[in-house]
Amino acid sequence: MNEKSIEVTTIINRLRNFITNSKKSQTEVARSIGISPASLSQFLSGSYKGDSVGIAQKVEMYLQQEAFKMNLPKMPTFTMTETAQKIWYAARYAHANSDISLVYGEAGLGKTIALKEYTKQHVGVVYVEARSCDRSTKGICERILKTIGKKVAGTDRVLVDTIIETLRDSGRLLIIDEAQHLSLKAIESIRSFNDDGNIGILFSGNPTIYDRMYGRGEAHFAQLFSRIGIRRAIPKDPVREDVETIFHDANVSDDCIDVLHALACDKGGLRYMMKIYKIALDIALSQEKPLSVDHLFHAKENKDGE
Repeated sequence: MNEKSIEVTTIINRLRNFITNSKKSQTEVARSIGISPASLSQFLSGSYKGDSVGIAQKVEMYLQQEAFKMNLPKMPTFTMTETAQKIWYAARYAHANSDISLVYGEAGLGKTIALKEYTKQHVGVVYVEARSCDRSTKGICERILKTIGKKVAGTDRVLVDTIIETLRDSGRLLIIDEAQHLSLKAIESIRSFNDDGNIGILFSGNPTIYDRMYGRGEAHFAQLFSRIGIRRAIPKDPVREDVETIFHDANVSDDCIDVLHALACDKGGLRYMMKIYKIALDIALSQEKPLSVDHLFHAKENKDGE
């Protein structure tokens, strides 16, 4: 056995151990490396007829990258803040009563995180994040159908009818996040899921969705607005208690909490704050020092290019 074959065998064994310990599938690994799942399977079995050394080199780089990721600072997991409680209440109401709820607020305030966590912790929730390309009835219906595992083609009517028949009287909740991207016709079509299928619906988005549903500039939305059971506005500036809750288990000083809260209120909300915290924690760990206010200001300078 030559030296190259020994190296390939070693890397194969390392990759097998990585897949076992990380719980990643071979398909996920193959996608990350940039080869087909079949080629990776053959490589792992030692039966690959192509450039095994070339694949081994890609695997080596991949394993190094994954090792680096594992050593990155651990970020706080989901916490039930005051804001999250408001969002969950709106979701629970629509879910339990097969009604319509609306959650709205500026970007970066934690709406999506809270809704994804609600989806994870509750049975019968369909979470869909609308994109600008989903603006039409066809676009958003196709995304909903893909999420619920239905492959259907046809007119808007066919797509809408399929969703209603699939979810009718099921007690399920359909969450449409980033709903400000949707057209009037698309939103009215989703409303019909509630009318004709008794399906709970939660719309979430930036303040534009509220303005439109209230009828400001688009009178057609007034009828929809009157059908909404629960409306929850997420304040632009997070309360300090939310920041304290998020970092409760992270051993963050009161001075740092003050700065983090100020950052969240300054611009970008909680999302901006978390990015600054992540950069600052990385700086602190590289210096083998506890997180400090100076680290946070340094991180802000790095992020904002100041």
